[in-house]
Amino acid sequence: MAAFARSVPSLNKIDWSRVGINVGIGAAGAVGLNLLLNSETKPLEAHEWQYLRDTMKWTAVGLGITAGTAFAAFKNGATYRMMAMNPWAVAGISLVAGIGSMMLVFNTAPDTPAHYAAWALFSATQGMTLSPLFFIAPAILGRAGLYTLGATAGISYVGSTAKSDQYLWIGGPLLAGLGVLICTSLAPLVLPATTSLRTLTMLESVGAYGGVAVFSGMILYRTNQVRHHANLAARGSIPRDPVRESVGLILSVINLFTSIVRVLLLQQGNRRR
Repeated sequence: MAAFARSVPSLNKIDWSRVGINVGIGAAGAVGLNLLLNSETKPLEAHEWQYLRDTMKWTAVGLGITAGTAFAAFKNGATYRMMAMNPWAVAGISLVAGIGSMMLVFNTAPDTPAHYAAWALFSATQGMTLSPLFFIAPAILGRAGLYTLGATAGISYVGSTAKSDQYLWIGGPLLAGLGVLICTSLAPLVLPATTSLRTLTMLESVGAYGGVAVFSGMILYRTNQVRHHANLAARGSIPRDPVRESVGLILSVINLFTSIVRVLLLQQGNRRR
């Protein structure tokens, strides 16, 4: 463990000036993207603003639970024990726990203890699944976190200032893109052992960069959907439930973060070659 710690770059080695420049470029890009895509914006009504704010609050708290659970699992050795298990068993348990807790959130009444407990369980389950990421250099995780924060803020701004249903049409194409990502992730399991390293690297690049594009689009779609649901809830067509709304955003942000981590790892590998 000590040898591993010595081999990992510290956060102090991050080029913060470069990070600052990238954040500035990202902010300018978000404003430009908003002007380009939202030529016809609609000011937020009071109920829309309140619903978006509550949803983002629950999203932030959920991501905090996820990060805290992942760190605690790594520190107390649960991650090591989990990785020593059969990988198929771990995948199965994670899948059942994640989907099961999500279904509990969707099928319990809003503003009830069971609803909040299911949501907390869902967030913690995601943290357990992500805990092996702490084996990666903190510098990479720090950069990925900053990029994810900047991207999420910019994209959410675009989605929330758009007309309430402007981006709902992209749900279908995003699902198609998600299907492509799943296929690229599973491809190494079914490809013959003679498959070249170049082909596998290309598939990894498609999965990483495609993941950034797809899950950025997911955040845009989810944010616009929240605004649309705010209007439906105001009319009494659906119950008001920002906790449930946060689930989709939590998943999208987590997947965007892991995709950015994969991109940074690929770039690091290319520099070493």
